[in-house]
Amino acid sequence: MAVVVWSAEFLTPFGTLFLIMFLLLFAGVIVPAVWSHHRHRRHAAHRVLVLLLQAARDVLAALRRVLIR
Repeated sequence: MAVVVWSAEFLTPFGTLFLIMFLLLFAGVIVPAVWSHHRHRRHAAHRVLVLLLQAARDVLAALRRVLIR
């Protein structure tokens, strides 16, 4: 059984920023996309999620091209 130990090393400035961004994404996009009773909210959250994922894919592709050179 693995034991996870949280340390101050995880909460570096980058780790803190990543955690905040993940929580904002989760609370603002993913939760409404899945659990909203209103169809228009689910649809809007789904469109935003698709746009965010496409942007992330484009950024990663650009980084990959830069690093390969």
